[in-house]
Amino acid sequence: MKKNENISHVVDKHLCTGCGTCAGICPVNAIEMVEWQGELLRPEIEGTLCIDCGLCLKVCPGIHVQRTKVGLGDPFVGEISAAYAGQITDTNLLAAAQSGGVVTGLLLYALEIGYIDAALVTSQDVNGSVRPVVKLADTPDEIISAQQSKYCPVALNSFLPMVRNSNKRIAVVGLPCHMHGLWNVGKEFPDFLKNVVMRIGLFCDRMLTYGAIDSLIRSAGLQEHNIAEFRYRSKKWRGWPGDVYIKNNRGEEINLPREIRYVIKEDFTPVRCRLCYDKLNTFADISVGDSYGLSESVEGISSIIIRNENIHKLILNARESSRIRLQDVDPYRIVCGQAIEERRKQFTLFSSAWERMGYVSPKYNLNYNYTKVRETIDLSSYENVLRSALSSHDKKIAKDEYQDADNEPCVKTKDSANGNRKFPLVTVYMPIGSDNRFIKNSIESVLRQTYQNLELIIAGDESNKKVKRLLKNIKSEKIRYVEKKSTGIHNFHSFISDHAGGDYVTLLDAQDEYDKSKIEIEVALMLGYPKLDAVYSNLNVIDDNSKGVAIVWPYNNHMPEDLKLKLSRSGNGNIPLYSIMMRKRLACDLPIHNMTSLTLDNRCISKLFANRKIKHVYIPLYRYRCTSIEGRNVSKRP
Repeated sequence: MKKNENISHVVDKHLCTGCGTCAGICPVNAIEMVEWQGELLRPEIEGTLCIDCGLCLKVCPGIHVQRTKVGLGDPFVGEISAAYAGQITDTNLLAAAQSGGVVTGLLLYALEIGYIDAALVTSQDVNGSVRPVVKLADTPDEIISAQQSKYCPVALNSFLPMVRNSNKRIAVVGLPCHMHGLWNVGKEFPDFLKNVVMRIGLFCDRMLTYGAIDSLIRSAGLQEHNIAEFRYRSKKWRGWPGDVYIKNNRGEEINLPREIRYVIKEDFTPVRCRLCYDKLNTFADISVGDSYGLSESVEGISSIIIRNENIHKLILNARESSRIRLQDVDPYRIVCGQAIEERRKQFTLFSSAWERMGYVSPKYNLNYNYTKVRETIDLSSYENVLRSALSSHDKKIAKDEYQDADNEPCVKTKDSANGNRKFPLVTVYMPIGSDNRFIKNSIESVLRQTYQNLELIIAGDESNKKVKRLLKNIKSEKIRYVEKKSTGIHNFHSFISDHAGGDYVTLLDAQDEYDKSKIEIEVALMLGYPKLDAVYSNLNVIDDNSKGVAIVWPYNNHMPEDLKLKLSRSGNGNIPLYSIMMRKRLACDLPIHNMTSLTLDNRCISKLFANRKIKHVYIPLYRYRCTSIEGRNVSKRP
């Protein structure tokens, strides 16, 4: 059979969603879902078994989804008969849920009353692997074990033969791509899924590759084979919307700040997710997701969109039976909270960029051509994102044929090999001059960091007697005062080489402050990306009272003049030196001529950063005290 007549055509066009519908519909089991180097699931056809029937291509939601019977309304919203905010009433299950636990509560109730006999769900079992497993859960315990979204490739629909042959009434819980596949199968074979009585769709901003899980595990200072449990979003630490939770094989529990998850999302988003419009899972009977726009309760609340009247009756009965709590809400609040207008914009721009690159977009039969924008609109930034994803994720190499991230083995220490966490030492370098009005604030911001394996080196001279007295009162073993003998770029090199004991070096002006999670987030990223040379963040501008008054992006030209002097234009954009954390070897190459004011040689530093791997954190982790911004006086900084 020719490639364009089977599922290989979809893979070659980079349109595969990894949903597994092709494997589930193949009548001779010739298709297997395998993990590629780019940490995605892709179908592989066994040529000796394939009978060239073409069914895999007919039902593939990666290339087309027929919407003719879904309704003529807004395809980004879908048909809505009712909308609620809800929670499961069981307090233990609510605490373990990702949001409000409504999916778990509804499944348990439906199983109890016999509305369903089992549910096709995804679980992350404690089985020595951090990859999720699909199961047909027919007991309450199995349903409970599948709580929370997995945010990674899941070939759910490859289990359709199990569903069909079970002779049970089945509920299916899946992402939009899974529901699109079910819709296509039902269109081609109306009786194939006749025992599927409920389709629960999860809101989906995007799926992430398996590489995101691997990166987060490295960020925790661990290795994959040491993990007993992994959760993208756990409420154990700070409640909803949850932080990354990891338990190693020694039983130690690690919580990574949710900000790390936010930062890495863009790096692990597959191309195909950029080309999907259906965030609200419009093909499902009931769509459920986070409560953005409805509530910020740390307990977690589910947003619920009802699209099927039979399921509407079921969920109302579950409320009457005290299994779940419901509150009527305006569906427009859910639509706004899920930023659907932004999704519409991003879908349009990415799809248009994809076609400008010469690729074919999925056929959704929408009621408007969203993939055509004016030729005068610059889509280069969107094209760059798509090219980067192609080069990173769509690599046709088996998982066991490559090493770790970026083909570079992770640093393996004795501790990390036996399950202990790795805590690299961080050196904070603080040069001081004559004005030290805020140095106590600066020092305290270092000492209250959530990451504690650090040292603070304060570089001063004999004239800084007040600072010395202050340090005696603080009495911290993490602080060292070192008298610098002279200035000059070579002296700075030798100073860092001689005095910095850390694997990573970061700088702090004596008038500025750190956000309390700055070092933890940046160390996690340095560990998560083995080839990364440095990471830098946005700046939070503060006044004399340490009150935040503005957020400054390094790419923003409307920033204070004194702050512009601290930035260096390079191939990576504006690099704010103060907010940067770098490997020690890079710090030793910094062209700093004055160790007190950190005067930069822009030409040298631009050259230094030009060919380095540097990551921008879109979170204000450095608190910069400056003179003015956008016409507002902040403080008088000399």
